[in-house]
Amino acid sequence: MATVSFVVIAACASAPAKTPSGAPASCASDGDCVVTDFAGCCACCKAEPRALPRIEAERQQHACASASCTACDERIECPKVTGRLAGFVARCKDGTCAAVPR
Repeated sequence: MATVSFVVIAACASAPAKTPSGAPASCASDGDCVVTDFAGCCACCKAEPRALPRIEAERQQHACASASCTACDERIECPKVTGRLAGFVARCKDGTCAAVPR
């Protein structure tokens, strides 16, 4: 009877990065993030500036390319946005995108 031996070689790949809370990291560097005030495809008002992974921001914008939105009513009063987009920069902190004041 022949004995067969198997040799298992473990790959030296690192595990996917995690945030301190254990969630999958959404960024590895500042370049992976972008600051946006985009509130949605047909939103009439801007949102407070926030940081998103660049890929997610691009996905949202691309999804809106084919959206058919009606014109916003002139009488809509948008909530006051306290932050200015130009006042923030996107940073990758602990695997999460963050909007940091300049």
